[in-house]
Amino acid sequence: MSLLEERALVLEVSGDQAWLRCERQAACARCAEGKGCGSGLFSRLLGDRLEAVPVHNALQVEPGDVVMLGLEPAAVENAAWLVYGLPLLGLLLGALAGQAAGTGDLPAVIGAILGGALGLIVVRRLAGRLAADPRYQAVMLRKLRADEPCPSGQESGQ
Repeated sequence: MSLLEERALVLEVSGDQAWLRCERQAACARCAEGKGCGSGLFSRLLGDRLEAVPVHNALQVEPGDVVMLGLEPAAVENAAWLVYGLPLLGLLLGALAGQAAGTGDLPAVIGAILGGALGLIVVRRLAGRLAADPRYQAVMLRKLRADEPCPSGQESGQ
């Protein structure tokens, strides 16, 4: 299985960690469609919310270097199931429990709210553990030249 790839700029290096900022590839139509190097997916997932991300400095990069990051597609899928699926499951089970516990809609609504909140609490706790799991972390694949274009000619996974 191929990795999702994204260009990133090295902002800072501290010990064996490099702090990177993903570069948007808005000009690359194939990436925006999700058919290129994976930039479109990274951009949609991270948007402008992510200032910098720490990555193990496996390539001994320096600030100002441009690298290609890779992330397993399964990591994105599993994270999506966790972030969306668990609170939704809690909401539905809470609504069913509330409906079974009382008459009318109010117990179901209260159960749904409590179940959804419980699901969010569980996600928050699990997210901290998953963030430390190497399977859910991006890795440096290779150094790039600063003027190297987006590799949209290389189709990932096809």
